[in-house]
This record gives sequence, structure tokens and C-alpha cells, in this order.
Amino acid sequence: MEPEVMSSFFYQEKPCNKNLDLCNEFLDLIDELNNNLEQLHLPKKVPFGEIESVRNWLHITGPVGKPPKELHSRRVEGFNCSRSEISGARFWGLFKKLCGKPENFFRSSFVYNYLPQQWMRSNGANVTPGEFSALDMTALFDICDPTFIKVLEIYEVEIIIAIGKFCEKRAQKALKKYLPESKIQILYLPHPSPRAVNNTNWEEKALESLKNFNLLQYYT
Repeated sequence: MEPEVMSSFFYQEKPCNKNLDLCNEFLDLIDELNNNLEQLHLPKKVPFGEIESVRNWLHITGPVGKPPKELHSRRVEGFNCSRSEISGARFWGLFKKLCGKPENFFRSSFVYNYLPQQWMRSNGANVTPGEFSALDMTALFDICDPTFIKVLEIYEVEIIIAIGKFCEKRAQKALKKYLPESKIQILYLPHPSPRAVNNTNWEEKALESLKNFNLLQYYT
């Protein structure tokens, strides 16, 4: 039986009761977030969506839509894309080595994309949130922060592993504003992007950090 796609990173290989096996409230939140972001007329993306990892390890399949205006230099090809996304290959590659099966990863963890958006210049080059001014980002934070907090609450999250300084900073600010009494820990891992500063030997550094955080026990 083909996997039933439930969301970007959750699937079942057999028929299931979604009320029992997956938090519908989470899916509603993601729909709400995407609908709000749609007001900005920006395309959305799968976090760490490296084709090989998504299709062959996470076993996710399905159609991928296109934005209303598509850059000629960066056409959306979905699962037909032949390019490898280095960040995703590094991230999912690490947990594939540690966990073996994706189910072992999702027993204790899930991946949440704080800002499921992608910006590109006319030549197809990526534009990261760090390249915008604080004023430009305020509207996005006002949308993303409350949804992020709701996700933490419905899953009773105890530890946030922030991938990159941007996510670490947003987690800190959101908790301070919306859950000031929270005891949720925020731990930092460098972003696996090759554009990140001092990012050689990412896998080795990530493993060392997980060991120091005493979290390897959940993945091995």
C-alpha cells in the first residue's frame, strides 16, 4: 500500500484514524499559518526538502504545486528535481545514520519550520531572512510566533533544538513574549547550509553537540 501523506513529515503505511495517530490541531495550525502567509504572496517550501531523503528515507510522495509566478531560472520541478539540497542531505543523512528508520526519529522528535517560505532574487539566488531589515520582518514574526507557540503547547515540547542562529533567536524571543514562565530548553545546532560561517565538518559538530546535550540516547 502506498504511504498516505499526512503532512510534510508524517505518514502512515496503513489506514489510520487521524484523530488517534496524528494531532489534527497541528494540521489546522499549519493550514492557518500557510493561509496567513499566503497574504504575502510568497511561495512555501518543505524544510530540509532534499529529494533523495524525502522520497527514499521519509517515503513521502505526492504532487508539488507551482507558485503563480515562477522564476525561469528556478523552476519548481517537485520530485523530478535532479539537484541535491545540501542542507537536507546533511540533516536527514545524519539522522538516517543514527536512527536507521524514520519512525525511530519521530518517536521523540519532529521537525517544525518556523518560517515555511523561500525568497529568491531575479537570478534565482536565495535570499535568507538575515538579509532583511528588522522592520521588514515584523509582519512575518507577528504571523509565525503565535503559531510556533501553539505548536509547542499542543505537543508539550520540553526541548527545542534550534537549527541555526535565526531559529535560536526567534525561539528565545517568542518564548519570552508569549510563554515567559516556560521551562522549555532552547539548544543550538549550527545550520547545515554550506553558506553558514565556520560550517566545515557539520555532521561531526552536530554529533558532538547532541552528545553534550545528552540527546543521542533518543536517536541511537
